[in-house]
Amino acid sequence: MTHFQNLSTEEWLVAERGHEEVFGTTVDASRVTAFGRRGMFEGSAGHGILVELVKTSDVEAWRIQHLEDPHVCLKVSLLDGELLPPVLLPLHSSVAQAKKAIAETSGIPISRQKLIAGNEELLDPQILKAVPAFQGPDEVALSLIKIGGGGGRSDDAIRTAVELWEAYVHPRANDMFTVPSSLREVLVQVAKGIEMDDDPILGPDNKCVHWHGDVHNMKAIIKMVKPGDQEESETYVNRILAFIFATDSSFKAL
Repeated sequence: MTHFQNLSTEEWLVAERGHEEVFGTTVDASRVTAFGRRGMFEGSAGHGILVELVKTSDVEAWRIQHLEDPHVCLKVSLLDGELLPPVLLPLHSSVAQAKKAIAETSGIPISRQKLIAGNEELLDPQILKAVPAFQGPDEVALSLIKIGGGGGRSDDAIRTAVELWEAYVHPRANDMFTVPSSLREVLVQVAKGIEMDDDPILGPDNKCVHWHGDVHNMKAIIKMVKPGDQEESETYVNRILAFIFATDSSFKAL
């Protein structure tokens, strides 16, 4: 059947893309065969085009909802607080696509990115608009954890770093780690988790050291068997480094 809308309160809008009639424009109701609030419009090329009946007062809202491709601005920061260049993406993008865009603007390879929204790790197949953090705001803050082997530090480089650090170990650490290999293993894990040119022990005080190893609650961790324990547990890197290397006065102030 053909339906004529109330001209003062309703309009038929093109609801299908890919035709000569532009999506979202008003069409002649006399050329619409209606099926409820949807119908088929006889286009100028002679074929049917899907249309939808919309209240005149709701037309602009309908067009905004259907015509615009909602975007979200990603404000991505590293663990040390450094803010990366913002990234603007459609909400229907996947996390994998977000990582690709971040790689293009920041230079951080996709393979080394772990994205966190709140306390949730974002997985590559997820669609942004399905993630709770993206449901509402047009700007979303994400944390990026760089992963993947500390920038390719070789076994020889790891061994060299550990040997240098061992000369600065505080006696309290030697007293606790009665087996030298246990302390050395902790230092090896630290060396594996940082960039080749970074040094949290002997490096400059004003240079941030980026962590690429495991994290928990957005803090760098390593896994170790603590003296006296039988099972492996997580330890915050900043705490274990302070215990191993800090002077007595600095350690007491912590």
